Amino acid sequence: MRLGAGVLAVLALSAGAAQAATPQYDYVKVSDGTEIAVSIWFPPGYHAGERWPAIFEMDGYGGARGPDDTQFAGRSKDFVVVYASLRGTGCSGGTFDLFSQQGARDGYDVIEHWLVKQSWSDGRVGIAGHSYSGLTGFLVAETAPPHVKAVALSGLIDDFYRGILYMGGVPNAGFPLAWGAAARPALELQGDGQAQATDDHCRQNFAQHQGGDYVPPPTLFVDIYGSTQATPDSWAIQRSLINRVKDIRVPTQIGQQYQDEQTGPRGGYVLWQHLRRGLPKRLVLSNGRHNPNDPSATKDAWLRCWVIEDGRNCGSVTDPSKRVLMHFESRKKADGSGQERATPYATSNFPAPETVWQRWKLAPRTYVTTSADDHMTANTGLVFSEDQGIGGVTFAQDTPTQARWALPFAHDEALSGPIDLTLRAAITAPDTDFFVDVLDHDTKTGELRYLQRGMLRASFRELDRSRSDRVRSGPHRGEIWRPYHPFVDPQAVTPGRPETYEIEIFPLGHLFRTGHELVLQLHAPPPNDPLSIGAYPPEQAPAAVQVLDGTSVLLPFLPVVPKTWDTPPDCSRISGELCLKAP
Repeated sequence: MRLGAGVLAVLALSAGAAQAATPQYDYVKVSDGTEIAVSIWFPPGYHAGERWPAIFEMDGYGGARGPDDTQFAGRSKDFVVVYASLRGTGCSGGTFDLFSQQGARDGYDVIEHWLVKQSWSDGRVGIAGHSYSGLTGFLVAETAPPHVKAVALSGLIDDFYRGILYMGGVPNAGFPLAWGAAARPALELQGDGQAQATDDHCRQNFAQHQGGDYVPPPTLFVDIYGSTQATPDSWAIQRSLINRVKDIRVPTQIGQQYQDEQTGPRGGYVLWQHLRRGLPKRLVLSNGRHNPNDPSATKDAWLRCWVIEDGRNCGSVTDPSKRVLMHFESRKKADGSGQERATPYATSNFPAPETVWQRWKLAPRTYVTTSADDHMTANTGLVFSEDQGIGGVTFAQDTPTQARWALPFAHDEALSGPIDLTLRAAITAPDTDFFVDVLDHDTKTGELRYLQRGMLRASFRELDRSRSDRVRSGPHRGEIWRPYHPFVDPQAVTPGRPETYEIEIFPLGHLFRTGHELVLQLHAPPPNDPLSIGAYPPEQAPAAVQVLDGTSVLLPFLPVVPKTWDTPPDCSRISGELCLKAP
């Protein structure tokens, strides 16, 4: 909801009068005297003098003047919702510092020194958010505000190096740059521009920004991209959420969409796995693009359970055997009104303890790398969405620039979890970048559904086995399902010498129907990532890659096929997964 100047004044509440879905605005001084702009959204039926639980969200877009995630603001029936602008953005004072601990402490101060002291507050607070507000909410939760009872977040990045800036050690110049230099400042202006022009208090705070919110300082890009290694002092590592995840002490729900084209495909589930032992938690996984869409209202149920009901009488929300909800097929509603998901598969952990790991051996292949890969979207992923077409796409099947393998399915099979590619290869250059596609190919119709990808820079092949995740039981016990690479001190490859590369393929949850096949493709990174708003500038010399015997992929099968639609959605109805016809 974008609000004009006519609603900037604080609205008076008369006793016994119900408050309309229009926010109040205020400014909160934090510990160093900086003012943080906030908006307060009252639920329908609120009456002056009543005390209500609250939901807190915070971001650096429109923030208080124009919430980006409106799932709760102006919509919740159970909570007062407080939305705040990060310091140095919008109508807040101070200077902007991306994903800083100072911003997190500001959120702590707003909650503990202002929100819970308001006449409408009953002292119970939950933190919600998606994407920017989700990342900020996680950072605030890591400061452990005493009055926060639970958090429900989605669209997260666990490790800024491994999760978005250098996935597999390969520099991503796509979404991070487009977001930091263009999208974020534009969304801030869209939400706050009118207030900055017409409200004196807002304008005074805005003057403190010194342009750092609209024109990111050059040092920020130097900090982010100045080090291609994951050293402890690099910006990407220092600011990562994973560093303090165990400081979160309240029940936590995290949502993750496998095809997240912006904040990436791995952050949510990695953070969820590293929450402190014994903490009530839930993970909600689905196929889909980067949006806060929660058609099953799991965030609302989680926050009502833990903030209002104190974890009692919550039904399946608190059932340890249903801590992980995995949705396998999403489709557009027949009337075009939104998305619907099949009944989720519920289990106790991720990957599911009942996972049947299978290793698929890959036959030798040879391919060449070039600076113009065949696999790309001409629009850098910006056009494809739930309601639009996929734009200009080239997706060649048979080409010398890739190795391709296909695993046919004689009956329905469900895969859920991370995938590890053990690549045994010899290359003709001292370094190269590997990019893996995972697709579902309908052999009858020719339709391709792009499910997931993974990548690795050859010179970063060093493996930390002690920090790699392994299968805990069964025939493949001890085998790695998620490799951990330090991404420091790159080592050149000796041309022609066989090497082993463990490549992390990010998680997926997909039902392969009878007559379909799982397609695995290996090639150089595309200039534009088919699945995301990612871009990988060609930095490596051309090379021939000889895939050798000993190459295999470890796949996570479920022992049963989850219940889903009787008739699978075709390309016109599929939601989330990029679906296209093979050439």
